[in-house]
Amino acid sequence: EFRRVLFRSYEKVVDYTFSRGTREEITTDVDIGIASECLQVCNDQGDKCLAVTLQNERGGRQRCFALSSSAGKENTDPSSATGVTYFEKTCSTRVCGKAWSFTRVPQYEFTGVANEEVRDVGSRSACRELCLAATNYVCRSATYSASFSTCRLSEESRRSAPASFRPAARGTD
Repeated sequence: EFRRVLFRSYEKVVDYTFSRGTREEITTDVDIGIASECLQVCNDQGDKCLAVTLQNERGGRQRCFALSSSAGKENTDPSSATGVTYFEKTCSTRVCGKAWSFTRVPQYEFTGVANEEVRDVGSRSACRELCLAATNYVCRSATYSASFSTCRLSEESRRSAPASFRPAARGTD
C-alpha cells in the first residue's frame, strides 16, 4: 500500500496579518531575527498553532504570536498590515530545507518566461506542489491564477528578474 508522506512547512506573506481565532504571544530567547524560532514553537504546538504573525516594532525588535486559525482554514485571505509578516502552516510532499518553503506576494505575478504553464490547476497549494515536483529545472516561482485555474512555473523569480514581477488582478499570486 502506497502512503504519501507530507511535510510541514510555511508560506510567508510579508505585510499581511490574520486576526481570527486565538492569538498567543510566543516567548523567544532574543528579540531580533526570531522567525525560525517562532515557527519551531508553532510546529511543536501541532494543530493548536496553524499560523504565526511576526511584528516588527520600534528599535528593530520583533514579537511573534501563535494563531489557532489560519486564512487557509477559514477559506479567506490574510489582510494587509504594514510591518507584520504572516506565516501559514502548509503541508506538502517536499520541502526546501528552510523554515518556510514559499513567499507569497498577493496580487503580484511573475510575467517572465515560464518553463511550464499548467491548466486546470484547482488551487494555489496544487500550484505550489507542481513547483516542488519540477524535475527538469529548479522551480523558483509559481504564479497561480484562480480566475483561469492556471499555474505558471519558472526557474526565474522576482529576485533574479525583478522587472518581470508586476501587480496583477485579484485572485493572482
